Amino acid sequence: ETLVIDLAPAPQLEGVVHTGTTMTRVELKRELRDMNVERVRELVAMTGLTHAAVNKELNQRSGIKKVTEATTAQLERRIRHADSWLFRLTHFS
Repeated sequence: ETLVIDLAPAPQLEGVVHTGTTMTRVELKRELRDMNVERVRELVAMTGLTHAAVNKELNQRSGIKKVTEATTAQLERRIRHADSWLFRLTHFS
């Protein structure tokens, strides 16, 4: 006798656009970390702060101790904080 269980569909991951391909969690986290690196470079160039200072600020704002240990949700939140910071710099300075 076989037991059949209907499962709800997997939730969509926010903040990442895919072109019809499925990403593994490892690939997604790598992409999110790469996106974070891009934001940090932009913020360093715009603020004159060091990479360490920008990373520390973004980590504090998003509740991350180490980017390498962050969840996808934390990495996405860190990107949102970076984008907000970049927006303020480009629109209010």
